[in-house]
Amino acid sequence: IRDRVTEEELLAFYQNNTDRYRHEDLIGARHILIRVPQAASDEEKKESLDRISALRKQLFEGREFVELAKTSSDCPSRERGGDLGYFPKGTMVPEFEEVAFALKEDEVSEPVQTQFGYHLILVYGKKPAGVWPFEEVREQIERDLRNEKTEAAFNSLMQNLRRSARIEILDQSLEEK
Repeated sequence: IRDRVTEEELLAFYQNNTDRYRHEDLIGARHILIRVPQAASDEEKKESLDRISALRKQLFEGREFVELAKTSSDCPSRERGGDLGYFPKGTMVPEFEEVAFALKEDEVSEPVQTQFGYHLILVYGKKPAGVWPFEEVREQIERDLRNEKTEAAFNSLMQNLRRSARIEILDQSLEEK
């Protein structure tokens, strides 16, 4: 099975299918999350809000957002300094998204409450609607083209096997009448 994909095939596919790689307006954001359990008491909610407020204060005193996210966030994104990458509207929960898309670049939000807890959001970039650059979708295109080639080779093999198969019915009750 030939599932190798050449650079020329990748580029040709990208150029012939740019509609697949269009995106809406995007923002790049980081966040710090202080979780609040669903059944939290009012006192626990207040403690979480106080904690996120104290972190926000530390940011304005000169602490780095990435550093605080790594040491204080309850979200798995802490490993990446709270980085959520670039995303369009409709990706995040509404309360988070509404605030995130209203922020200016390098602006830190007030504490934002969602079903997960309290967040601080930092927007680090904005990209207008457009087409993803080839390099950013190259791996996805390669994976898709390999899958297409593998599927085509499998289907061709199956057709050849069906054409060359000799079927002999030995049980008389199975023969068509």
